[in-house]
Amino acid sequence: FEGNNAHLPTAQNEWPEKSQKIEPLILSELHNAALRCERRLAILERSENAKRCESLLNALLGIF
Repeated sequence: FEGNNAHLPTAQNEWPEKSQKIEPLILSELHNAALRCERRLAILERSENAKRCESLLNALLGIF
């Protein structure tokens, strides 16, 4: 039915102002999500490193 789809754009450039506004928002959200993941990974790595250091310290203290 063409009547049902009459409100839909037939070409991408029929909504340029909307896509130009939405695309930066999506990219911004993706960038923020990536930064959050990097921060979580850094925290996890520090946590794992701290556990290894604690284990090593405990092992060294056990020797003496």
